[in-house]
Amino acid sequence: MADDIEKRLNYFTGQFLTQNDFNDEQKYFLDRLDRHHRFLHSPGVADGLEVKGIINDPKVTVEKGTAIDGDGKQIVLANERSVALDTPELLEKLKENTNILLVVISYYEQGDDKDPAGTNNFTRIKESPSTQPFLEKEDPSKVKYIRLARLKVSPEGKLLEPPQDISEKAGQAPISENSVGENKLDLAVQEKLVTRGDKHDHSNNDGAKIKHSNLTLDDKTNPHGTTAADVKALPLAGGDINGRVTIKANTPGVYNPPNNESVRDKGSMYIINTFLGDCYGLVSTVAETGDIPPRGKKPIPAAAMVAIAARQNVYGIYTTALSDNFALFVEGKATISGTLVPAHIGETFINGSGQRLRKGDVVKLKGSPISRFRGAENNIPIVEVTLADKENDTSVIGIVDCEAIPEPGRPDTRVEPENSSFIENGGELYIVTLGVFTHCKVDAKEASIEVGDLLTTSQNPGHAKKAIEPKIGTIIGKALQPLREGTGEIAVFVNLQ
Repeated sequence: MADDIEKRLNYFTGQFLTQNDFNDEQKYFLDRLDRHHRFLHSPGVADGLEVKGIINDPKVTVEKGTAIDGDGKQIVLANERSVALDTPELLEKLKENTNILLVVISYYEQGDDKDPAGTNNFTRIKESPSTQPFLEKEDPSKVKYIRLARLKVSPEGKLLEPPQDISEKAGQAPISENSVGENKLDLAVQEKLVTRGDKHDHSNNDGAKIKHSNLTLDDKTNPHGTTAADVKALPLAGGDINGRVTIKANTPGVYNPPNNESVRDKGSMYIINTFLGDCYGLVSTVAETGDIPPRGKKPIPAAAMVAIAARQNVYGIYTTALSDNFALFVEGKATISGTLVPAHIGETFINGSGQRLRKGDVVKLKGSPISRFRGAENNIPIVEVTLADKENDTSVIGIVDCEAIPEPGRPDTRVEPENSSFIENGGELYIVTLGVFTHCKVDAKEASIEVGDLLTTSQNPGHAKKAIEPKIGTIIGKALQPLREGTGEIAVFVNLQ
């Protein structure tokens, strides 16, 4: 590894470049990358490189993967590779009844792709690592070679036992300080150090070494009466932290991830309660005092989450989101036993008009075949709509609200998510089918519109008008604002009838 690379290329117009310039460019960046890995990471396997073999087979297989060696070189094995255990050179060394081999991997590069002009030069440098077996007693360098597995083989080079994984994981470089501060330890480790010991001897004042004359892990002794709060840890099997957060969880509620699944990066707190019977995953209460039941002391059915508002002007649950995302998404059925106070109700449709639709447009069913569904078991059809463009149309279905937000798992094809007031042809949109709504395009050229007038479709595309002779199936709703003449937008109560 060169230590004198302190210059990098500086390009300017008209500069004449030679092969040395391009080689120096690569040398600079390779040097800086190697330095990063060498000084900030510990050598080892970063991904893959598992060694597999079959008993009595004279070979093993190294799966593809990545490692970093002691010089900071990245070792990338792009495809799995077979390693022979019965080569003539190796058989010469296998003299005893049983032998212990180490399978290692190391960085290797060589020229590749001959110059098509016929010179002896290569147009590429191929980084193809070396995988080879060593006798364990030969002790290959841990700087150059990354150890993957230990093998027990016969004098004939045949595998006697499954490969033993001895690889070390690449990671953060070891801490160089003489002592490790408490805040550098995992919270669970902090708790174990303080609460799992027995017969501590704190000699020579605070901060001195703790002597463990007898370390017991299973009898749950805690000679100092240390709590989880003392080490800033949240207990998973009982305990209480008083203050801003109070968490109590019995052992059946501790999350036990199946199949090595990890949710560490998926949320601030994750609770799975596996207790059988009537129970709650999470109970959240806002009250003047603790242990307040819901109003009326009605029994609460088993639920994953219970939110109790036992104080005036307090919400049980409040959720909000940006305009281009869901504040609440329910996959499945929802039951409301009290009063529902919506502004309006919108359904999802598809813009099949062949043009851009905008907020306030009055639309009708296009009548095309249904090709898209959503919801549990695809029970909800997504139907195409187009602008209403004739009087007293029984196909009227509602008023355009905004562009629809894609459901989880569906691709987002919106053009401008931050501006949902228009919907391109083929896009999904929400249409108000019931409730009060501020935007409805109306045409009062034929007859002025007064508050309370019934509204129907008009010949002006996307506009409603006063229903002079109301007909069943053509009524959009009722005007909440007047419009004496011309065209404009008014507030309406949408109520198809």
